[in-house]
Amino acid sequence: REKNSQLETSQKSQSEDVKKRGDVEQKLQDEINLKVQLENRIRELEDLQRNSQEKFVQLENQVETEKQRLTKQIEISKESLQKRTDQLEKVNKEMQELQEKIDQHENSQKSQDEKIQKLSQVENRLQDEVKLKVQLENKVQDLQKELETIRKSHEQFREKSLQLENEKSQVENQKSQVENQ
Repeated sequence: REKNSQLETSQKSQSEDVKKRGDVEQKLQDEINLKVQLENRIRELEDLQRNSQEKFVQLENQVETEKQRLTKQIEISKESLQKRTDQLEKVNKEMQELQEKIDQHENSQKSQDEKIQKLSQVENRLQDEVKLKVQLENKVQDLQKELETIRKSHEQFREKSLQLENEKSQVENQKSQVENQ
């Protein structure tokens, strides 16, 4: 009877050891699985970050190229605008001179008619130059708006890249916590 009692106690102890070993193995397996999941997620985030950085560099290059193009276009438009302004001033001067000549020759109807006709032509030219100047100013404004849109897009992309960096950092912290356990 005493041997039976010892045998039962020994069997219980072995059974508990097997159960504990099973629990420890399961816990170890769970930790290994979690570690593998975290490593996979880190690889995904690194790939995503690499892709984002490549896209970011491409976008930065595109933005720089577009910025240079727009800056050059704005310069050309400004130069053209300056030429038009100079022409307008010249036309204004011509108008003044014509007006003076018209005033000097107002007694002569024939001379007066010719001067009025020339003045009308100059006024038409002046109106055309004013229209062109307005068109050029509008074009410069449109180019500046386009440049601003590109700047905003560039800024949004930079914020997204920072967000991915933060997520990667959090996952790496989680991984190191699991490894420390």
